[in-house]
Amino acid sequence: MKTRKIEICLMLVALCGAFAGAADIVHSPYAAFVANYNGETFANGPQVDANGGVWSYGYRAAVASTSLNSFSQDKFTRASSALGGMNKQVDSSFIPYIAINPTATDVTDQGASPFRPVTPGNEFVVQPGNRSAGDANCGLPVIRFAAPRTGRYSVSAVCETLANSSEDDGVTSFHLLVNGSVVEERDLAHVSGSGTTYTFAKSGILLGFGETIELVVGPGMTALRNAISYSSDSSSVKIEIVEAEAEGLFSLGDDMAANILAGNSDNPFLEGRWTAGRYDRDTENPYPQSITSLLWGFSRDTYFVGYNEDGSTTKNLYCCVNTNDQVRTALSSQEMDPHEVIIMPSGARNADVRFVTPERGMWRITARVRNLQNSTTDDDTCGVRVFLLAEGACLADELLATPGTKVSREIEVVTSRLKSGAVVDLVLDSRGNASNDPVGVKLFVEKVIPPPGLMLVVR
Repeated sequence: MKTRKIEICLMLVALCGAFAGAADIVHSPYAAFVANYNGETFANGPQVDANGGVWSYGYRAAVASTSLNSFSQDKFTRASSALGGMNKQVDSSFIPYIAINPTATDVTDQGASPFRPVTPGNEFVVQPGNRSAGDANCGLPVIRFAAPRTGRYSVSAVCETLANSSEDDGVTSFHLLVNGSVVEERDLAHVSGSGTTYTFAKSGILLGFGETIELVVGPGMTALRNAISYSSDSSSVKIEIVEAEAEGLFSLGDDMAANILAGNSDNPFLEGRWTAGRYDRDTENPYPQSITSLLWGFSRDTYFVGYNEDGSTTKNLYCCVNTNDQVRTALSSQEMDPHEVIIMPSGARNADVRFVTPERGMWRITARVRNLQNSTTDDDTCGVRVFLLAEGACLADELLATPGTKVSREIEVVTSRLKSGAVVDLVLDSRGNASNDPVGVKLFVEKVIPPPGLMLVVR
């Protein structure tokens, strides 16, 4: 009975940890969209607003994707209403499009009832095309938010169908994505004389710098609906993102990039809190007792700099970061996110990134890892094994090795209560063959703060 009580308390602390600290920041796209529309300041490729660049707009053929195509026009106005925005085609159909009411009064989309009037400047009117590649009307509108900082985010998106459908099963589909993966999606019907409404609400989303939340609007999620209903899929979207920057949240990529951009070559960095290192796998395999710091001087590609074993540009064991604030290409063709880290172990030596806790308490460790080159087999000589350790104890053990495929994993663990100065390690083991083993890494270490009134009792 006592053991069960301890486990329940630990679970509550892990899952309900509060993210306290900085005041909430509300990110709303509408004022910037109207200002850019009236000032004709949208730029092609894809269109990004002036509100710190956190919102951007475009379209693509598939829902689950990271691509974003530019609309053909930066500014258009629907002839039958005062709605204005951007669209794909330069013709009378305007499909697909994202628009807003930039006037001071209510307007009615398509100029007649029973469509609900669109209020000025606080909602988007979105019209999807279809998913048929090569069709002039192909395209699913995308509203994208990119995190201006690493932190915890909440999203609220109120979606409502506006246009009446002439078809019995006329629908619009709405898809909420985080970093290109669908987290929730809904079909909403177009009903004569009234709209159908659904609200997406997600909180506590951990986003690294530049990672994304998207709302994608489509013509329905079945082939029949896709074929017949998209021309009557005008819908309303009200979206808002709230940022609650976490207290006690550390990002390997952010801290490494900030250290390098400040002109420092320190390793360890961030006051000695992070160390990029290595150890001999034969003598300490699989878990390290001590690690040797890598040396400054490595350059992998234009934007990717950091550390390796001898402080040169040779491609032995290394750890480097995309110091740029944009997605950049490394390893010839691999796109890397802002502040994403590339780590390459060697055959005889494991790569290790070590974090030293600045205070006592429980810590949530989140590692987003992906192999950047295809493994050829999944036997004991290929692929990368990923370990998460706290004070030398293994908390997670994952293998990145699927023949012919680049594998991604998100590993999240919560430690027991650690002392100040405890060590947390991310270890990459090439399993003796490092020829195809560079790994993209995003590593976050976050203090878990129990909610008020919750007390952990261990008997």
